[in-house]
Amino acid sequence: MSPLLPLVAFLAILSGCGAEVPLDTGPPAPDDLDGDGYNVTVDCDDGDPAIHPDADETCNGIDDDCDSVVDDDATDAGTWYDDVDLDGYGDPATAVEACDSPGGIGDGTDCDDGRADVFPGNPETCDDVDNDCDGQVDEDAADASVFWTDADGDGYGDAAGPVVACDPPEGTATNDDDCDDADPAIHPGATETCNEKDDDCDTRVDEGATRTIYQDADADGWGASEVTAEACEAGPGWSVFPGDCDDGDETIHPWADESCDDVDQDCDGEVDEDPVDGTTWYADTDGDGHGGTDTTTEACALPSGYTAEATDCDDADPAIHPDASVGCAGIDNDCDGRVDDDVV
Repeated sequence: MSPLLPLVAFLAILSGCGAEVPLDTGPPAPDDLDGDGYNVTVDCDDGDPAIHPDADETCNGIDDDCDSVVDDDATDAGTWYDDVDLDGYGDPATAVEACDSPGGIGDGTDCDDGRADVFPGNPETCDDVDNDCDGQVDEDAADASVFWTDADGDGYGDAAGPVVACDPPEGTATNDDDCDDADPAIHPGATETCNEKDDDCDTRVDEGATRTIYQDADADGWGASEVTAEACEAGPGWSVFPGDCDDGDETIHPWADESCDDVDQDCDGEVDEDPVDGTTWYADTDGDGHGGTDTTTEACALPSGYTAEATDCDDADPAIHPDASVGCAGIDNDCDGRVDDDVV
């Protein structure tokens, strides 16, 4: 029989009689002196309620969580990083949690801990390296150059389109001298043409490409030399040909036909020379009063040294002409086609 059975029966009898019999719960529990919920059997410092097995470890040189390790995994521990290049910025891949620095630094933002010229905030330079650790290369580099948009590809840029870069971006130029970046034919040094545009970007239009034109008031195709203008073309009322000596008469100009009217129609300073309505006159070279057919001229009036008829058969001999006397010289003295005729 179990030794506990008589005790159980006795307690049952007392219970039935209305008496309360305390249960035996064993020896008393160990004390929890600091009231932190942990007694001295597990509390490594039962005099400090902040120290117990579930306490957070902090950097205070004390074993707060009673694991026999001081300051391990402290909630207020710092993160430390190696700074191999000594630029003041650590390598994020070397992070170590500790209350005191194991030899590193508290910044872990260096993107290249092997170069002292690479760290956040370092000025960007044109070296194909991300100097400031922002994920971009050479942006806003201090030693970058300014280029200008060259939309028409003529080698001259638009002053309104500056581009700062280390190397010339595609579609840019090293100058901003283009005055029309939409037309490749327009730029400094271009040949000026008559198109009412400033082809060479010198702020002048059509200079050197125009020609002198002359006012042609009578619309005969010839202009008055004293009234001029510069233009690409001669419009109505103007001509490219100067020399009209009477710009009020369309029949008078350098190419006009001369006629017998005492007017200088062809503007050569002479009157009625070689008129279209003149008379043909024959030169009297030998002065015998009779002209020959070798030399003629057209004139309104009889010129000196000429005659109205061409009957002299030898205008080099004054003794031979239609009115000459016939002699026995064996020649046709009177130009009748017979030799020594009518000689008695």
